[in-house]
Amino acid sequence: MTISLDTVFGRKCGTAAVPAALAMAVALGVCDRAAGQDVSEKGGEPTGSSADVTPDWQIVEDYLERQKAWTEQVRRKVLAGVPDDLPSSGVGEKASSPRSRIVVIPASGDGLPSQAEMVEALREATEGRNSDGSLDAQLPDEGSRALVDELLRAAAGGQGDVKVVNLRSTDGESSSGAGETAADGRDRQGQAALDGAAPGQSEPPDIGRAAAAAVAILEQGGAHEKTVEAAEFLVNHAASASASASASGGEEYASLGTRALLEFAPDHQGWRFMLPRLHTVSRFGQDRGVAAEAVFEVLASEAQDPVLRAAGRYYVAAGRMQAANAGGLPEEERAAERQGALDAASGLSAGVEGELLLGGGLTLAEAEADLIRGIRHGTVGSKVPDLVGSRLDGVEERLSDYEGRVVLLDFWATWCVPCVAALPQKRQFVADLPADRFALLSISVDAELETVTGFQEDEPMPWSNWHVGMMSDVTGTLNVNSFPTYILLDEQGAILARSQHLPEDFVSLIEATAEGAAQSISDAIAEDYRTELKALFEHFHRNPELSFLEHKTAARLAEELRKSGVEVTEGIGRTGIVGMMANGEGPLVLVRADMDGLPVEEKSELSYSSTVRQVDLSGEEVPVMHACGHDMHITTMVGVARRLAAMRDRWSGTVMFVGQPAEERIMGAREMIEDGLYERFGVPDYALALHVSAGRPAGKIEVPPGLLASSSDSVDITVFGVGAHGASPHRGKDPIYIAAQLVVALQGIVSRELNPLDPGVVTVGAIHGGFKHNVIPDRVELQLTVRANREETREQLLSAIDRIAEGVGRAAGLPASLLPKVVRTKESTPVTMNDPELAARVRTAIAAGMGEDVFFTAPPSGMGAEDFAYFLRTEHKVPGTYFNVGGTDPADLEAEAAGGPRVAGHHSPFFRIEPEPSIRAGVEAMTLAVLDLLRP
Repeated sequence: MTISLDTVFGRKCGTAAVPAALAMAVALGVCDRAAGQDVSEKGGEPTGSSADVTPDWQIVEDYLERQKAWTEQVRRKVLAGVPDDLPSSGVGEKASSPRSRIVVIPASGDGLPSQAEMVEALREATEGRNSDGSLDAQLPDEGSRALVDELLRAAAGGQGDVKVVNLRSTDGESSSGAGETAADGRDRQGQAALDGAAPGQSEPPDIGRAAAAAVAILEQGGAHEKTVEAAEFLVNHAASASASASASGGEEYASLGTRALLEFAPDHQGWRFMLPRLHTVSRFGQDRGVAAEAVFEVLASEAQDPVLRAAGRYYVAAGRMQAANAGGLPEEERAAERQGALDAASGLSAGVEGELLLGGGLTLAEAEADLIRGIRHGTVGSKVPDLVGSRLDGVEERLSDYEGRVVLLDFWATWCVPCVAALPQKRQFVADLPADRFALLSISVDAELETVTGFQEDEPMPWSNWHVGMMSDVTGTLNVNSFPTYILLDEQGAILARSQHLPEDFVSLIEATAEGAAQSISDAIAEDYRTELKALFEHFHRNPELSFLEHKTAARLAEELRKSGVEVTEGIGRTGIVGMMANGEGPLVLVRADMDGLPVEEKSELSYSSTVRQVDLSGEEVPVMHACGHDMHITTMVGVARRLAAMRDRWSGTVMFVGQPAEERIMGAREMIEDGLYERFGVPDYALALHVSAGRPAGKIEVPPGLLASSSDSVDITVFGVGAHGASPHRGKDPIYIAAQLVVALQGIVSRELNPLDPGVVTVGAIHGGFKHNVIPDRVELQLTVRANREETREQLLSAIDRIAEGVGRAAGLPASLLPKVVRTKESTPVTMNDPELAARVRTAIAAGMGEDVFFTAPPSGMGAEDFAYFLRTEHKVPGTYFNVGGTDPADLEAEAAGGPRVAGHHSPFFRIEPEPSIRAGVEAMTLAVLDLLRP
């Protein structure tokens, strides 16, 4: 059997069949009709060195003509063995069905090409091309895919009469007979075709002098009539040829030529041919890729035309995606390449969504979407459920059976001898490796299910079997090109490695991974606490700062977030910070932690107690303490950022970390919103926060389905009077007496005006008036806090305070000018309500990772307030969920229940929490919630 390949490039170059070896030359532009070049028929032998070359276009044309002649000789003589009856296809004709053909594969050494080289050449030769020469993203049909597999098996196993030509060999020995190979694997007839060329033509002509001439033309600044042609030459020929020969200048030629075209031919139409060709060139090897990528980088950053700039970004991202999916790449480098690809791809079509990608048939919006999906769904380093779960019903459910264990996916076929031969080794895996750490899933790729059933009756499988078709979405998406194929997954479902056989190094990897599987989220957080978070929490607790004075706290929090790759902006809402962690397309999730301490002198007797004193905003020096757990909140945020940074393969989207000031004054959230938080950083799709709870068991979680915190309004009332001597009260209007009546009257609002089932609080927390025993003052100041669980109740309470204050003043005989003045301060916040659907989703996600027994439910013990509501109650109506994390040692709770000392509550100088279980639970619960909301 003689096999050859028919390609569009071959038809455009006027040949019946172009061997895979010539695909390289064609891609480099020697087939000028395919590359869209207009090359002169002039010939001639270029002479002299590349130094001091004049701006002479004839030198370039001479080179092009010689290169064309050399390529034609190679094509004609290598194809001397093509059967005479092989029909030729004309330009634009549809490729005929596969038939007997010659396969010519270039090898990097003197022997037969490696498996990787065969894959590269055969895939390149069989991939479909559009009429303009651009490359389709996938094989055109199942027949082409099957042909490649057939060719690979034949070439690798020496089956049939497969012609293997090594065009890079310099051995001049000859042989007779088409397809005959010597003992060392070199094709004698193919080499003889080169050796028989005209003197000086057995190697391609040197491009150096022609490139120098083109550069000299460009140095004239557009004055030369061949400026555009010289720029095209550098991009199409000099860059690639220099790089392929490992000569210097490839990247420089590419950049120079590209910038010249942008400057002197801004409406150049050749890009639609050049870009896909350059992308194809970049796939032939790293050197050529450098030159091609230089073109794309220049376009992506410097092109003024948005369509051309978008195309540059597309091909930059495509190249980085290819690099990210390369085998053997360290995980850190793979993550960096993938992130770079996502950065280049994300938003490339903005403003030009409907325009066509240059060199492709998709709109830029479609191309961007396909590219981003390809980047996310790369092979090694991606997650199998993410790859195929949306394309085949039941895949995620089947694979979820193996969650928490290393899994070896075994794609096998009953007709595949290596598949059956590996059975004993795989049986040994099942017997030797711990079942709680390892599992083997066999996926049959046989065409007929009956074949599998019959085989299993004779040779029962030591694993669960799952049947899929040979051309199914699963095998296609996971790039299963031959059988057997083994894909090793870690316990999170991420692909660690893949192989088409079981060599010792791969077996060792399986065993090592199964024995010492990567840490679970909980284990990783425990390690984080031991090495990082414990010391960080103690630092924050030891160094509290008051509301809107959290300068050092914010700086340290920003520093810790940046260590995890978060892009941080400081000074939002005075002392607030915003950190953005982007990881591709997806929702935006806000995660908030408050930072401020309280003016309380600590008496907890902890080894890391605060002794800080700070001058507050009024100028008074006061003691400061984290008496409400905000130090736990910001430490938890750092832990969440560390986990998400280490688990980028499991989520897609963006996290907005908000370090909020002044929660204790219920002012910080509103300040950040008013400072343009959402306008500057985006409106979140979801908002999350947590609070540590004294009096609740440490490490336990509560996710209220609705009401989370009451509203709070700080109200100032000034009661005016007329001053007089204390011995002559009839000469004045006593504001202390009026204030006393007002305090009593205000208590009637809740007791006599509210529905008894609708809670509310009106507390007079401060009263200031007078300065001497025998002096009636002219004013008294009252300070109130007002709480409600419904906005309607809140407005009812506030309106009643206005009404009663005025009424008491009038009853005391005050004139209108001296009636009590009621002021609602900025220290206020609405009711905080959890979105019921989001709360249920968060609870489910936490339960899936931490178990149902992690939850506690406790009745409300007061009407505390929380300004997290401001992040939710903008015009955008962001759905939010705020959950509680227990912070008290269960032994202390038991002692209190038995009549022992009461557990100190929030804002107490004796307040303390158990940091390790609280922080670990908070980090894990919040991480699980974010992962669920940002599932790819």
